[in-house]
Amino acid sequence: HGNIEYKANAAVSEIKDYYRRASIFWHACGLNEDRPERVEHFGMTTVEAMQNCCVPIVIDGGGQREIVEHGDSGFRFATLDELMALSLAVMGDRYQCRRMAERAFRRSRLFSQPVFREHLERLLAEAELQLLGHDMLPKPDARAVA
Repeated sequence: HGNIEYKANAAVSEIKDYYRRASIFWHACGLNEDRPERVEHFGMTTVEAMQNCCVPIVIDGGGQREIVEHGDSGFRFATLDELMALSLAVMGDRYQCRRMAERAFRRSRLFSQPVFREHLERLLAEAELQLLGHDMLPKPDARAVA
């Protein structure tokens, strides 16, 4: 594990390079925030980090709860003390770090575009069956046809 570097507003190419070189991904957007709109609703950056085999250590809120399975594909924290303890635990055990990075990568596949498209198509098909699964027009009266 190398040094920690903080970089604001990095270019996309730089971010991709950092993902490739990083072991851990921290996400704390919304920490100590009372307003729900200030907490990231999904967390695509977390998925991107996981796709690059980074172990996510993320805030326990917003969409992060749906993405990271605590203790399996990463960790979620509520305080800075928890963030520090979890980070030190991952950094102190290369085997655990590698194993969790592999699980994070596998979990990230659930949020890929093809999987999203498949779920969306299934949802739309179910909605169509609900809405159009029965005749929209009344059946003609057999007496009126004669």
